[in-house]
Amino acid sequence: MLDANVVGYPSGSTAAQTGRKGPVAYADLTTLPYPIPNGGGSAYQVDKLVGWRNYGAMGPNNNFPDTNFATNLQTAGTSTTSPAYLYWQSIINRTAGFTTTSRAVAANGRTDQIFLSRQQLIAYHGTLNTNNGIPIAGTSQFDVNALQYLGTFGREFNSPSWTPTKPAGSSIDYAALANSATSINRDLLNVRAKGTVTRADGTTANVNDLLIKQRFPLSRINGLADPTFAATTISTINNGFLVAATPATVQRDFGLLWNSANNRWDYVGATGSTVQTAIETLDQVATDNREPNFFELLKAGILSGSVGMGSTGRTFVSADSRYTSSDEQIMQIGANIIDQWDSDNVPTFIGFRDPVTSTVYEIAGVENLPYLNKLVLKSQWKKVSGKDQFFAWLLPSLWNPNQNAPPASQNIQIAMPNTAQSMTATLTDSGSPSSIVSASVPGKARQFMTVDARNFTTSPSGVTTASPDSQSNIDNNNTENYYGFRFTFATVTTVTPANSLTAYPDFGAAGCDFELQVQVNGAWKTYQRWSACGPAHPLIFQPPTSYWTDNTVNTKFQDPEFVTLDPRTVRFGVWGNQASHAGASPSDFTIGIATGLQVAAGTYEGVTDLPPVGGNFGSPASANKYLYERNDDGTVHYTDPDTIQRRGDSISGTTTPMLPANSSDRPQILNRPFQSLAELGQVFRDQPWKTLDFTTASSPDAGLLDVFTLHESGNEGGKTSLNTRYKVILTAILSNAIKRLAGSGADVIITTQRDNIVNALYNITSTQPMIRKTDLLAQLANDPSVTSLGNKEARELVMRAFSDATQTRTWNLMIDVIAQSGRYPPNASALAGFLVEGEQHYWVHVAIDRF
Repeated sequence: MLDANVVGYPSGSTAAQTGRKGPVAYADLTTLPYPIPNGGGSAYQVDKLVGWRNYGAMGPNNNFPDTNFATNLQTAGTSTTSPAYLYWQSIINRTAGFTTTSRAVAANGRTDQIFLSRQQLIAYHGTLNTNNGIPIAGTSQFDVNALQYLGTFGREFNSPSWTPTKPAGSSIDYAALANSATSINRDLLNVRAKGTVTRADGTTANVNDLLIKQRFPLSRINGLADPTFAATTISTINNGFLVAATPATVQRDFGLLWNSANNRWDYVGATGSTVQTAIETLDQVATDNREPNFFELLKAGILSGSVGMGSTGRTFVSADSRYTSSDEQIMQIGANIIDQWDSDNVPTFIGFRDPVTSTVYEIAGVENLPYLNKLVLKSQWKKVSGKDQFFAWLLPSLWNPNQNAPPASQNIQIAMPNTAQSMTATLTDSGSPSSIVSASVPGKARQFMTVDARNFTTSPSGVTTASPDSQSNIDNNNTENYYGFRFTFATVTTVTPANSLTAYPDFGAAGCDFELQVQVNGAWKTYQRWSACGPAHPLIFQPPTSYWTDNTVNTKFQDPEFVTLDPRTVRFGVWGNQASHAGASPSDFTIGIATGLQVAAGTYEGVTDLPPVGGNFGSPASANKYLYERNDDGTVHYTDPDTIQRRGDSISGTTTPMLPANSSDRPQILNRPFQSLAELGQVFRDQPWKTLDFTTASSPDAGLLDVFTLHESGNEGGKTSLNTRYKVILTAILSNAIKRLAGSGADVIITTQRDNIVNALYNITSTQPMIRKTDLLAQLANDPSVTSLGNKEARELVMRAFSDATQTRTWNLMIDVIAQSGRYPPNASALAGFLVEGEQHYWVHVAIDRF
């Protein structure tokens, strides 16, 4: 049944507000067999219900039950003062679950209210409409037949029950290891306390009690917004009371301690201030006699063999043990979750210690910012005072690969700051001398340019507008007006365009670092770094000899190129493209700064050099390494440490997110609290073109839907069973789901799509009831009703609609009890002789947890 204390929403709600789904509040009551209408004439019955119930949160106009009550709920939810918008905000910012009212107070002092019993719901239904307070005979608040689908009590024990299964083809049998104390991915119901544990809610767990009593509320991320902890916004719980975050609760909940000297959080674990080298397993947490924190649960909920794969050797950048560390990837995913949730566009920086070098490095969450896509050498001959003069620049190509790029105006810096490093460029020729070398471009504090992040959108581009520091070697004095690090050459009259042969940048014996920086509390911090690029001159520019003097091409040289598959990560390294090498296209001599590895539909840039290193990369010598993006090729693909070849985000088969024309297939940075747990599917996984997976049946991330929750509540209100035999309930929940989180009415699924999904789900649970909520993904993801929806974001609407509105672990029962009092007469010889003298009718609501 649908809980009348939660379901229903204002008619002015936008398609995006209702279609993102999440809590059952956005179930569509107009789809019931006996619909509760919400539009047309005076039939705004849902508005009246919601206005009466959520009065404090929205402030409906006029008086209940007048026919014009709550007409302001029809105002479009695009206005931030409209009741529909205020209702949406009350839903997504609800600290506790739906077991109580929002505690909001309207301007006139009135609050929200709930139905305490079914009798009250029936009484509400039977309330006559009024006209200026005068009752209208024969009216009611909705059709009496709709009562069979409505209840007033639905509960779920907000506790995880996930256990891992073995995906097909996996070299790790997660199911068999689930009860091993040393395993990372445990059967959560068998993880038990080893001693006395004081929980955040103030209760005590004793030996052999469940270690994880409650799912972790993502609303606690709000406590990270202000590291000074001056804010008084409720964001966590302590000893059973909802409170504002403190340093102690943040360390308890996240293992983080604010480092004011470096403007970052340090991951220090549950106690002390030492930056950690690892994230503890659940067994280690149990030994500590405490509850697991956010990162420990993240580690427990993601299959261990799906993380920690990267290049094990040098590409254009140095090899880095962090990219083969599963804990480092978990920390990165965690930072990305935080930055999806928080409202700013500044990356969350977290200090984490390298277990090999003991160096504390910083992890930066992914935000709606440009990232370094390529470094490209631009060579050019120019006339200076009538003489031929050779110039060269190392040009950065930037790319914001998010669907909702660019952000509002925000400055970033492109820098080469390491003072121990320098680079030069060389031109070789057939004359004398046989080569000339530029002046050194040194790394230094002022070797940077400042650019506006909003100038970099869904397409890669060079820098055409910038403010270089006055002491930098950066300018745009080339024919294409791209800003870059300029290599200055002396004039040598015997070296000319006609005898030029090759050109190349030389990054020195140790290589050079290039960084993108963002301002944090007035200080510039690095959110992306290409480390130790080079070294020396790994690639050269070697065009056909005629090109040097061909005026149709010699002003457009862009070669060689150093490129990432995905600009947000260098986990797979930075690769090389030299146009004169096998696998490159002739156009590569003059194209590169404004492209990724996919140049156009069906046209790809070859990777000729500097491939990723490691046995998990199939055919690393192939020039077609763009295929790693989709990762569905039989030869050119990579496998995770558990040997599974997992698809990238481009699962629809018709589009490629790398193309600017397909940018709507990319994830977006939400910068708001999640409306549904399945919006975690927008979180970058720190693998090229891959986000957390709530789309495939063998998803390694499905456990996150059970270890996390949106609300700070031991019991969740309003949820209905995925195994319900009322198909119409599932229809109401899924109705008006939207394929694109930022979409409009045109992106809402049509009735046929909705009904096909509901029928498929109903048929599955008719023969095989779902035991855990993650079964929804495992059993439904491959059904044609879901796969036909299109791209990853569209398919995940199923999880966005059902993951927070439904449950599988609690039986909710309404027991009809008739209690009679009376007596037996002296001559009674059987039960039938009982004389009834009084009778009371009770409806008893009971929630029974199965585990």
